[in-house]
Amino acid sequence: MSRVQLALRVADLEGSIDSYRSLFGVEPAKRRPGYATFAVAEPPLKLVLIEGEPGRRTVLDHRPGRHRDDEPAWLHEP
Repeated sequence: MSRVQLALRVADLEGSIDSYRSLFGVEPAKRRPGYATFAVAEPPLKLVLIEGEPGRRTVLDHRPGRHRDDEPAWLHEP
């Protein structure tokens, strides 16, 4: 299934996971320290949450298909 990918850097990772779990009704497909991915069927979405700095606002972290040099390779595993 083809999904739109959206990566967000969030100040409160655990709070964001709880919010998106409630919104989409699914558990994270993958969790690692500082990182979580949701694979949502409807709408078809791969939502990547990356832990940012406390007190900072949520921002778009990167565009699909573009990878920053400092990102770990596992971040882009299917």
